[in-house]
Amino acid sequence: MKKLSISLLLGLATTTTGIVMGSGAAYSANLSFTGNLNDANDTPSFFFTADGTSTVDIRSYSYAGGVNAEGTTIAAGGFDPILTLFDASDNFFLEQEDIGLGNLDFQVSQVLPAGNYRAVISAFANFANQPNFAAGFNNTGDFFGQTSAYAFDIQGVNQSATAVPEPASLIGTAVAGFAVVGLKRKLTASRKTNQKSSR
Repeated sequence: MKKLSISLLLGLATTTTGIVMGSGAAYSANLSFTGNLNDANDTPSFFFTADGTSTVDIRSYSYAGGVNAEGTTIAAGGFDPILTLFDASDNFFLEQEDIGLGNLDFQVSQVLPAGNYRAVISAFANFANQPNFAAGFNNTGDFFGQTSAYAFDIQGVNQSATAVPEPASLIGTAVAGFAVVGLKRKLTASRKTNQKSSR
């Protein structure tokens, strides 16, 4: 299986730290990222390239905590994160949240065809408006009393990550009045919001 070549672009308003395990310009490595959203509707982007048909593993720790790929213990108490993936044309590719009952972190292991991808981290229930990144997000994020901290790994890469600023105009892009969300998503969001409000 071919590995992934990763490059990272971060929003100027988002504090992020990336840890690369390994040494040299090209090597098999795991990436661990930690940071804080500027607000509940912040949407930092992380760009990577799949060099061939590859499996990318992305897993968050911001809600339940755990030990990341670097071996650092991540404290529980962060927000409920959503992962949204866009393809090379910035079209919606997938969305993932909630590992399972009681753990609102996300985990995805997805076979990707060769190409460039954008991964966006957002707080529940700030879902992406489809069909593409230009449609923005619905700006209904909430920390629900949790912290703004996020922590996640991108595993199975073969190149170090480089952090460079992304133009602020591309971060958290939203289209006014764009509120088209699937019925299933609405029901899920309503159920989860009611559960969190009763805590």
